[in-house]
Amino acid sequence: MRIRQLDLIRIGPFTNQSLTFNDRPIAEDLFAESSFDFHLVYGPNEAGKSSSLRALTQWLFGIAGETKCRDHFVHAYKDLRIGGTIQSHDGDTLTCIRRPGGQASLRAEGDRKKLDPSVLSEFLGGLTREQFETQFGIDIHQLTNGGKAIATGGGEIGESLFAAGSGSANMPTIQKQLDDQCEALFKPSIATKPIINASIADLNAARKEVREKSVKSKDWQRRFDELAELRTEKVKLDQQQIELQGERDRLGRIRDALPAIGQWNDQQRERADLGEVIRLRDDFVSQRVQVSSELTAARSAQKLATEEIESLSAKLEKLGDRPMILDHASAVESLFENLSLYRQWVQTSPTLAARHRQLQTSVQDALKTLGKEPDWKNADALRIRPDVRVRIRDLAEQRSGLFASVEQAKRELNRRSVDLESLTARWQTLSPPDDATGLKRTIAAAQKLGDLDATIATQTDLLADSRSRAAGLLERLPLWSGRLDDLECLSIPSPETVLRFTRDFELVDQTLHSLNDELKRIQDEVATVEESLHTLTMQTDVPTEESLAQARDQRDQQWSELQVQLRSTSDPNQDDRLDESIAELTESVRLCDEMSDRLRREAQRVSEKARLLGALQRCRIQIENNTAARDEAQGEQESIQKAWLVVWEPSGITPISPSEMTGWLAKYDELIELSERIRGQRGELERQTKIRQEHLDALQVYLPNKVNDSSLSTALDACVDRLDANTTALQQFQQLSQQIEDLQKEKSSAETDYAECEQAKTQWQSQWQHAMVSLQCDEELSAKEAQAVLDTIDQLVADMDAVAQVGDQIQTNQQQIESFKSQIIALTESLGGEDFVMKSETSPDQVVAYLHDRLKRARTEQTSRDHLLSQRQEAETRCQKSSADIEVQMAKLSQLCREAQCDSADQLPEIEQRSIRCRGIDQAIAEKASELRGLAQGADLETFIAEALQEDPDRLNPRIEQLNEQLTLIERERTERSKTIWEREHEFKQIDGNDQAAIANENAEEVIARLQTQVDQYVRTKLGSAMLRSAVARYRKRNQGPVLKRASELFASFTLSSFSGIDTDTNDENENVIVGVRGGEHSTDRRLITVDQMSEGTCDQLFLALRIASLEWHLESNPPVPFIVDDILLKFDDQRSAATLRCLGELSCKTQVILFTHHEHLIDVAREALPADVLQVHSLGKA
Repeated sequence: MRIRQLDLIRIGPFTNQSLTFNDRPIAEDLFAESSFDFHLVYGPNEAGKSSSLRALTQWLFGIAGETKCRDHFVHAYKDLRIGGTIQSHDGDTLTCIRRPGGQASLRAEGDRKKLDPSVLSEFLGGLTREQFETQFGIDIHQLTNGGKAIATGGGEIGESLFAAGSGSANMPTIQKQLDDQCEALFKPSIATKPIINASIADLNAARKEVREKSVKSKDWQRRFDELAELRTEKVKLDQQQIELQGERDRLGRIRDALPAIGQWNDQQRERADLGEVIRLRDDFVSQRVQVSSELTAARSAQKLATEEIESLSAKLEKLGDRPMILDHASAVESLFENLSLYRQWVQTSPTLAARHRQLQTSVQDALKTLGKEPDWKNADALRIRPDVRVRIRDLAEQRSGLFASVEQAKRELNRRSVDLESLTARWQTLSPPDDATGLKRTIAAAQKLGDLDATIATQTDLLADSRSRAAGLLERLPLWSGRLDDLECLSIPSPETVLRFTRDFELVDQTLHSLNDELKRIQDEVATVEESLHTLTMQTDVPTEESLAQARDQRDQQWSELQVQLRSTSDPNQDDRLDESIAELTESVRLCDEMSDRLRREAQRVSEKARLLGALQRCRIQIENNTAARDEAQGEQESIQKAWLVVWEPSGITPISPSEMTGWLAKYDELIELSERIRGQRGELERQTKIRQEHLDALQVYLPNKVNDSSLSTALDACVDRLDANTTALQQFQQLSQQIEDLQKEKSSAETDYAECEQAKTQWQSQWQHAMVSLQCDEELSAKEAQAVLDTIDQLVADMDAVAQVGDQIQTNQQQIESFKSQIIALTESLGGEDFVMKSETSPDQVVAYLHDRLKRARTEQTSRDHLLSQRQEAETRCQKSSADIEVQMAKLSQLCREAQCDSADQLPEIEQRSIRCRGIDQAIAEKASELRGLAQGADLETFIAEALQEDPDRLNPRIEQLNEQLTLIERERTERSKTIWEREHEFKQIDGNDQAAIANENAEEVIARLQTQVDQYVRTKLGSAMLRSAVARYRKRNQGPVLKRASELFASFTLSSFSGIDTDTNDENENVIVGVRGGEHSTDRRLITVDQMSEGTCDQLFLALRIASLEWHLESNPPVPFIVDDILLKFDDQRSAATLRCLGELSCKTQVILFTHHEHLIDVAREALPADVLQVHSLGKA
């Protein structure tokens, strides 16, 4: 597997941050060489490196409990979320989110529904948290502990390899702890007293005491035999009960199964009636319908495409061939574009000729105006250089503006002086405003509180509402009258105590109800028996064995009295009494004989009466027992009631029933919570009121008149108004000062401007005199007059230039007209096959217009032709595709026919219906068979059905009821036997008259139990030690060769060839140990260095070499699992760090390697040691 992305949604210091481990393109074979990459995750101190490392493990295996979690210092524990994407060996991906909780902590992508943990477990390959942290993870503590373990164990091969392979660095310590525990529990030697040895001695002493204090007697043996006989009888009853219950359950299952068996047989017959049916796939019908539909659609599409091709071909024939003029389209368009120019050339030729004549006349008139002869030579002599003309014009234009500037500068200077004097006088009447810094701070502090008045009002309303609600609840709280504060001080039982009493009351109530029901049942049975007994004795009294015994006793007593009388002769009345006694004796004998005869004659009625009398006696005994049990339960109820009252006694409340007090407690809890809320609201209101008063006092300092209102907003508004007024006054003072300063600057500038204007005026007058000389005019000539002369000369020169320009235009126009006509003649000759010819009387613009119209019509026709051709090609393509679709669908239909084993597609619907019906019947048979197997409870189905069909359905219910009655009688007898056994056992324990032997026997049993626990612990510990040694030996035997070979190469690299590798040797105890090798294999200076001769850092590097070599060997035969490394290079210098990083880079060819570190320089070391396409660097926070 590999980790594609780790989403730190809400964990530690992170919020919605992700580490993506698949930036590089993924190879086609996901686990090909160099496809895993080496990821270095850097985070500076306090950037969350440790949190991200823990988040990785917690995402895969669950977030620790709230008391043990170390990553909820920013986010609440319940809000913690970690997500990510994991990829399996087969290339499947799973995106999931982990949140706190148990089995429901794993969520699907988006955190919207639960995800079965077994889904993630499949991606992890059954990997546990301990395996992931130890076998596929290593940090600086594991590295140093591993090095120390190798040094402590002397480099023993098995322990070193097993520790490196499993990631457990304390193998020698674990082995020693197990051995020490075994020795502490038991030793064969009697010199010491381990735990088991001492327990054995205690057991012997206890058995001796039992033998000494036991009493042997015939009475003990007799009672023992009686108890054994009772136990045997109970066992027989138990066995009989089990057999009857089994027979009842068997008949019940048969009764429940008979309807299903009938349905099952009907379904079997229905299936047999269908005969042999071709079983089609589940999607056969839908596939056949789809194929038929697509075949019909393809045929319709083919027909439409064929009709469209024929229609388009007819339209193309009607359009004809492509016109020739399209080949000369560019020439026609060029002539048409130049046609307007041609017309312009023709129209402007007469105008240009007239213009040329007009300009010539104007030149002659200008020469005459200037007093010159109308000769072209005189005109050229009058040309003035451009710089002279520009200077004269500039000077002429400057005159009026310059003189006006002097006057304007003088007026501006005077105005600035007057304004400055006015503002200075006004400024002197103002005074500077006060400093408002303190007021601003006070207002800002008050404004930060927001609308505190409204908050206090809201808080006051909430407090009043809470108090009103509390008063209402308190008034409605039964069993209590008092204040809310006093209610809080009550010592109220906990809800658990109330729940316990609720259960106790319910239990005793159920017991009483059950006893009362049983007593009523027995009383009803007594009434029934008495009624039967009364009915039996209504005609004649039925004698009993007891009445016969009483009659015989009376007869024997009378006979004894008679014998006494016969022996006595002193009484004178002896004869009379003797006659009476003889008569009574005779009557008694007669009664006894009559009873005996009746007992023989009415044996059945006698037996019935005896049975009824026995039942009556048994019921009376049960009534006495139940009455005693009821009295006991009522006493227990009274005890519980007293305890219930005692529990509530500290609170001063006389409670009602626990169930009702549960509701009372809910109201009580609500009142307590409301009381706490009232205290909080009252405290918050007092705090806010105090804050308002403090800010109100601070604002009152800056107000001339104290505000009587306690509202903070009123005082704040007044202070804001005062601050605004102060600010306005300050702005006015500053504005006036700035205006004065600006006017002073403006006055200085105006004085400078006036001086500059006077100087410019003098300079202009000098330049004007020189300009008039160059113009050959009088120096006193005004600017307007000089401008008029200059304009006349300029116009003269312009007209002369225009004459030459217009002449050139006339010549150019004539050349362009002739060229345009030549192009038209050449084009018409090229189009000789067309229906027109260039004639002498035809104008060129008519010819061009005709050609352009003809070109537009040809293009329109060609556009229609191209469109029709494109449509026909598309229709042909659709026709071909439809034909191919028809072939494909026909092939699919043929395949379906072959699958259904029919010759025509028309037969398919009927075959489908038979298949669907057959599938439904088979499914119903399977469901019914499953139901019957459940009723058979593991028995063979056919055997169970045959057995069920042999039973008579009409006799099942009576037999089951009869069995239930027998079970009821047996259960009663078992109860009586159990009670008798308990009584006999109690008597048997008391037979000795004292309990010394029993106490001694109990002591012996306690010693035996303790010894059993100790022996179990010794066996587990001894087996654990042996299994650990065996596992180490097996691991060494299986992995020693390849792991040591690779570890030797890694060790040489880690130590920068200070060691050439590692080898095996034997120590003084003849144990195989790992040693370091200096020098080559065949070198004369080859030396073996034991681990106790190595430094701590070298031992760490040896453990790391074994660790990585074991992991590589594990990956040769197991799917890859990411190897997580946490800052193991703390004690390595840069060279050894680079060597280690290169080895980790090689390991990344076999599995994903992720190294976490907070040392920034390791990034540069890694970039120098590893190729750029292997290393990927990720950052946490700001580096």
